[in-house]
Amino acid sequence: MQMKFISLFSILISLLFFSCEKQETTTLPASATDSLHAQIVIFGSGGGFTGLWTGYAIEQDGSVMTWSGSDPDSSAKQFLKKLTPEDISSLDSILATSLPAVNDPGNFSYLIKYRKSDPVIWNSQTEDESKLTELYEALISRIENNFDSLD
Repeated sequence: MQMKFISLFSILISLLFFSCEKQETTTLPASATDSLHAQIVIFGSGGGFTGLWTGYAIEQDGSVMTWSGSDPDSSAKQFLKKLTPEDISSLDSILATSLPAVNDPGNFSYLIKYRKSDPVIWNSQTEDESKLTELYEALISRIENNFDSLD
């Protein structure tokens, strides 16, 4: 009886083992993934009790995407327009020198994340709020007005 049980158990284990398919996964190297959708800047506003944000993402190839959700990295993005290389260069020169290190979220916050640096997050009570909000509004204006008013 015990031998039959061991044999049956062995057969069940073997069937279970061989019924599992080996799944091969391939992943792109981080550098390849980064170059496909490297983002120059992500900016948006939101928070509150819903935790929802809306904003824009500008990718390395000049694509301007809109996004809405709880996190810009995991939210679905929708193509809006394409910027020229000159626009990207201008944006780079402005943001590389304009962003202080601020992490002060509030009930309703603003966000600017430039390239791979830490995100700048502020609210209406943040110390340098007016300078940051002015930059944020200039970015929005530049996107909405064919990217020609930030200089």
